[in-house]
Amino acid sequence: MTNRYAEVYVLTRSREVDRTFHYKLPEGRAAREGTRAIVPFGAGDTRYEGYIAGFTETAPVGEDKLKEIIDIPDDFPSLGARMLHLIEWMRDRYFATAADCVRCAVPPAVRARSGMREFAASGSPPELTAEQERAYGFIKKKFDAGDFKPTLIWGVTGSGKTEIYLRLIAEMLGRGKQVIMLVPEISLTPQMIDVFAARFGNLIAVTHSRLAAGNRYSEWNRARTGGASIMIGTRSAVFAPFNELGLIIIDEEHDHSYKSDMSPKYAAKEIAGFFNAFYGTHLVFGSATPSVESYQAASAGDTDLITLTERINKTMPSVTVTDMRRELEDGNLSLFGAGLRAALAENLKRNEQSILFLNRRGHSTFVSCRRCGFVLKCEDCSVNFTYHIHNELLMCHYCGKTARNPANCPVCGSKYIKYFGVGTQKVERELTELFPECRVLRMDFDTTGQKNSHEKILSSFRRHQADILIGTQMIAKGLDIANVTLVGVICADISLNMGDFRCGETTFQLLTQVAGRAGRSHAAGRVFIQSYNPEHYAVAFARDQDYAGFFEHEISLRRQMDYPPFTKLFQITFGGEDERRVIVLIYKLFEIMKYCNKNSRFEMIGPAPEIVRKVRKNYRHRLIVKAVDEIKLKNFALYCVNKLKEHEDTSGVTMILTPNPE
Repeated sequence: MTNRYAEVYVLTRSREVDRTFHYKLPEGRAAREGTRAIVPFGAGDTRYEGYIAGFTETAPVGEDKLKEIIDIPDDFPSLGARMLHLIEWMRDRYFATAADCVRCAVPPAVRARSGMREFAASGSPPELTAEQERAYGFIKKKFDAGDFKPTLIWGVTGSGKTEIYLRLIAEMLGRGKQVIMLVPEISLTPQMIDVFAARFGNLIAVTHSRLAAGNRYSEWNRARTGGASIMIGTRSAVFAPFNELGLIIIDEEHDHSYKSDMSPKYAAKEIAGFFNAFYGTHLVFGSATPSVESYQAASAGDTDLITLTERINKTMPSVTVTDMRRELEDGNLSLFGAGLRAALAENLKRNEQSILFLNRRGHSTFVSCRRCGFVLKCEDCSVNFTYHIHNELLMCHYCGKTARNPANCPVCGSKYIKYFGVGTQKVERELTELFPECRVLRMDFDTTGQKNSHEKILSSFRRHQADILIGTQMIAKGLDIANVTLVGVICADISLNMGDFRCGETTFQLLTQVAGRAGRSHAAGRVFIQSYNPEHYAVAFARDQDYAGFFEHEISLRRQMDYPPFTKLFQITFGGEDERRVIVLIYKLFEIMKYCNKNSRFEMIGPAPEIVRKVRKNYRHRLIVKAVDEIKLKNFALYCVNKLKEHEDTSGVTMILTPNPE
């Protein structure tokens, strides 16, 4: 007997119908797993898009009660068995609906087409250094041996990791395989495209969130049909529909942007790990500042480690840390310390370019003393308080503890204690007052809202149409501009005080990465890091460009505090327009967890408001659970959430479940 019925995922966001439904197959129409189908659904037979997950010879109800698929469009390709497997895995891993997972994996089903990008493949490859040759040869041997253990390339900034990537990709293409190349920032994509186009011509396809829907579909379809063999892009590029995927490379693997902040809250590194584990896809991570978790995995032998200790030009930038407390004592109330101000003036005279990096992330502000550097901290969680300007309260966003903002510093008695926050516009304004003749570009959220704005700003700076580029995190990594010889870090302390146990790691990474933008060509580079807390280990190790020393210090702290990678975290976020109801329900969940945790195997942290408490009229509060065993942690959290749903009306309140939150 042939398969008579199709099992179809109907793409509705409702969790209540997040399963397959049986439909009759249209007479004479061919279909296979992963094929798109238009189906009638619900009492009114509303037309919905769906995907065929499989076929059966029987159905749970009589044939007279089954509906028939309306259409199987010929213009839309099959997802394929691998992608269906991934979608099922993501549903379980990220507690998302099949519809949400499909929307990650497939671009909008538009009919627009864009012409294929044609490139001329801008020279011969450069000669490899001894370290590059060793790294390339090591991974190539793994290809030959069918050794699929992931590889971490830890290389200082400017050590030539990109050239190793290019050689590995060429090797994989020669074996008839396809490659995904992930970069963390949209701003890096045009630079990477230029490099890859020069080597591989029109074999590359590109995808990222700022690309027009029609272009995204066209690039995705080129990958599906064999028109491209390399997909370059941000985290969504990991879903490229390659049938012969042989290698995934994740550049700047430590970057937080590889984790989605919308449902499903997938991590691109975990998706890559799925392909590595289930389909024998080689996996290479690269970074000058690997995440603590990745380096710990390498230390434990779960990942192979390759090190690149020297820059291609053999010269690391000189790094000076300016103690802004001393600047204040000397009467300097400016954003610019004397050393950075003098260096900027000198660079302008030399006709060399400078980058000013404002170490600001999100909406987090904190309270610190500008005289002694003291920062108010939650003693229970070992993270800094976040300042809330609307009620002038300090709050720990891990456990919810609050405190009053003091009028004077508890340590030195100074009146210079207040919340800390500086924007790029203020930096630009003060800079142009100091140097009226300088040409300034700003790269931040306000200036990058338009299509291709990242590319236009960086292209203009690369052509030396500006002397100084001011920016936030998007300029901290990956940029390679030959004439940049000076980098200044304004307010290095901001990311030190985000109210997160990872703030030391984040600060070290940002400072080390942005320092690496200086002196990448022939001229020597200089870096000035301005800090009110220059003794902090993250600042000190960044000054010395000492990742190994930083890691040993950080991993010791994580072990003492029982934070990842020694434990796992699971976050439950409640959201809704009625904040009182959100709070009542999350506290009821907390009480259920306390009751079910009689053996104290799990630790609850919170509940507490999210750092950004209100988004689009929705109030958000979170509860974090911590445990050593990830599977038991997941099962405990799900059990307690289901118990809450059994006993309480949760309508109107959303629940987002996030394993391993960033």
